[in-house]
Amino acid sequence: MEVTRVEAMATKLHAFIPRCSEIERSLQQLDEKLTASSATCRHHEQLAALETAQLGHRLADHRADLTTLRTDTTAAHDAMDAVIQKCQRNIHLCLSKVQVAQRSHSEFAASTRASVHELADALEAHAQRIQNEAPLQAVTSLKKDVDKWADWAGRCDSHVQLSVRFIEWFFERGEAYEANLQLMEAQLKHLSLRQVTRQPFDGRVRFADS
Repeated sequence: MEVTRVEAMATKLHAFIPRCSEIERSLQQLDEKLTASSATCRHHEQLAALETAQLGHRLADHRADLTTLRTDTTAAHDAMDAVIQKCQRNIHLCLSKVQVAQRSHSEFAASTRASVHELADALEAHAQRIQNEAPLQAVTSLKKDVDKWADWAGRCDSHVQLSVRFIEWFFERGEAYEANLQLMEAQLKHLSLRQVTRQPFDGRVRFADS
C-alpha cells in the first residue's frame, strides 16, 4: 500500500519533469529579456542625462541672452527717451522762434501799413497843397516817388511773408533741428539787417517825423 503510493508519487514527479524544464526555459528567457530591458533602460537613462545636460546648457545660454537683451533694451529705451526729450526741447524752441518771427512780421506789417497810410495822407495833403502851387512836372516826380515807396512797402511785406513761410517750412520738416535753427537765425539776422539798411527813395525825398 505504501509502495503503491510512493510509485504513484514518483510517476507524478516524473511527469512533472518536462513541465519544470519548460518553466526553467521560460524563466531563463524572462531573465534574458529582463537583462536586455535593463541594458536598454540604462542606455535610455544615459541619453536622458545627456539631453538633460544639453538642455541645461541651452537654458543657461538662453537666460544669459535674455539678460543681455533686457540690458540692451533698457539702454536703448533710455537713449530713445533722451532723444525724444531733446527733440521736444528743440520743437519748443523752434515753435518759440516761429512765434517770435510771426510777431515780428505782424509788427513790421502793421508798421508798414501805418507808414503807407501816413504817406497816403501826406500825399493827399501835399497834392492838395501843390495843386495850385506846383507845376505838373513836380507833381509827376512826387507821384513817382510815392509809387516807388508803395512798391517798396509791398516788396517788404512779400519778403517778410516769404521769410515766415521759409521758417514754417523748416519747422514742419522735423529733421536736423539744430541746423534749421542756425539757418533761421541767419535768415532773421539777414532780414533785420536789410530792414535797417534799405532806403526807398535814394536820398531824394524825406518827410519830417510827425
